Amino acid sequence: MKIKMTEIRTKEKPELDRILKDTREELRQLKTKAGAQDLKNVRAIRKLRLVVARVNTHMSELKTKLS
Repeated sequence: MKIKMTEIRTKEKPELDRILKDTREELRQLKTKAGAQDLKNVRAIRKLRLVVARVNTHMSELKTKLS
């Protein structure tokens, strides 16, 4: 799952929560596969971590705007 920051900024909080939950679950599964050495594309872990960071950053920005 690759999402650009411009796409993230257009989404509302409930959808961001869903994206974050789904991405973390997918990341957990990939880490399990990597531990068992079944993962072919290790770079996918980095891409998912980047998506999680982007969503968290935007949610933090929304939180500070409301304050």
